[in-house]
Amino acid sequence: MKLLLISSTFIISFLSLYSIKYHKISRGLEDFQHIRVENYRGGSAWDEFFFEGPNASHRARLNLNIWGGFHEIKLNRVFKEQELILSYDVGLSPSSFIDLYLDRSNEEQAKGIRLSVNPVFPSLIFTRTGGGRFIKKIDLNIKLKPGLQKVKITFSNGKAQVFINDVAIERQLLESQNFRGGLVFAWGGSGEQQPVFIDNILITDSSGNEIYSNDFSLSWVSLKFIDILVPGVITFFLFLLTGRVKDQKLNVTIALTLNGIIVLFALLNYYELTARFLVEPDDVVTHQQVKDRLKTLFDRHQNAIVSSEKTIFVYGGSNAVGVGAREKEETWVELFRDEVEKQGYQLFNFGTIAATSNEILDFHKKYQIHRYGADFIVMLIGANDFNANIFRTNVKKIVEENRTSHFIILEELRYSHDLSFNSLSSKNFSSLRNICDLDEVSCFENPLKEYNHTGIIWTDLVHLTSYAQKVFATKLIFEFKKL
Repeated sequence: MKLLLISSTFIISFLSLYSIKYHKISRGLEDFQHIRVENYRGGSAWDEFFFEGPNASHRARLNLNIWGGFHEIKLNRVFKEQELILSYDVGLSPSSFIDLYLDRSNEEQAKGIRLSVNPVFPSLIFTRTGGGRFIKKIDLNIKLKPGLQKVKITFSNGKAQVFINDVAIERQLLESQNFRGGLVFAWGGSGEQQPVFIDNILITDSSGNEIYSNDFSLSWVSLKFIDILVPGVITFFLFLLTGRVKDQKLNVTIALTLNGIIVLFALLNYYELTARFLVEPDDVVTHQQVKDRLKTLFDRHQNAIVSSEKTIFVYGGSNAVGVGAREKEETWVELFRDEVEKQGYQLFNFGTIAATSNEILDFHKKYQIHRYGADFIVMLIGANDFNANIFRTNVKKIVEENRTSHFIILEELRYSHDLSFNSLSSKNFSSLRNICDLDEVSCFENPLKEYNHTGIIWTDLVHLTSYAQKVFATKLIFEFKKL
């Protein structure tokens, strides 16, 4: 009986503790690199930590769309075989799209295929620069449905043949592409909070011999000494304890209690991780993360602010970051920046994903922004605030803290699923009526109210497409010139 108790304790403690240690980590991610972080979504703080949490392997697959909108992942292997076959599964959710790079060995001539179920971003073959600008693109004219897509690509003597769901893409569309030299594969996906993933990557030669495969499942890896030592110590402790107790029933009770505590600890850890990481993407942004990001932005810009004679500050949440635009250069802030720089202004964007008026007020006061004498402060806020009275009070305090700047307050919109405007964000803007009457404040309704169609709304019904960003920037520039 004692031997049974000791051996079962060792096995249970080993399995429990080992699962806790490795449950968080997908070893399948070691071959991958996250690319275009700052270039693509310049205001996001957590993109930089994409691989540090299980979000990257959401549901044991390579997840390409945790909060932040768009991610690109590169396989850090160079393949120089003359002939090889690349296959993998692609998961697309409604309104999402994914870029499948056929070759990214040359960042300025990256070649790929976009698969899309989003009418705004059609499926196409493309060549693009490292900054994301399309050099060439050809519509594929294929219709896909949300769900699993099977992709197979054969490379032979510099030519490629692509199969989507076992249907070949016309070869002449790829004839002008040159795939000679080392091949580097990459993937980029966008679907906001809905799953967009890559799974079951397999690369073989023409004879079917495996060259590379990647399993994103949370698998056991090579044991370390500590993995045996800890269960051994627990088992030895039980051995000593039961050796001092002569009552066999009490020994059984002690062993069962100890094993129960270990299993309970493992289960609680498992369910806590499952709730945070494996059931849904972790898209919750804390107040502290927002404050830390604002501090990072301030530290980055402070020296340039001090040395600039004419400055414009931008406050806001993800819509000020520009989430939804295809490229950073197509966000309304960058379009506005291009215009005001012609007039000698330096623009500093403090837009931070998930920021509310509370964090912006805290930032404004903590760093004494009034001391830097910004000529204009542009605020696009309101969609993340859920109490109009608190919102109005915070905006009033921000204005009162800085009487030397002219404030431009822009109405931020949210949309309901029927594409109508959410009343909450409009209510927040309406609550600023008295503040907008001040001489140092100019308030402008959102010009996109006139565009009641899906061409302006990104996949998440919150953020703006590149087209909408341009419309928004054009209106802002027009009003700014009159001030």
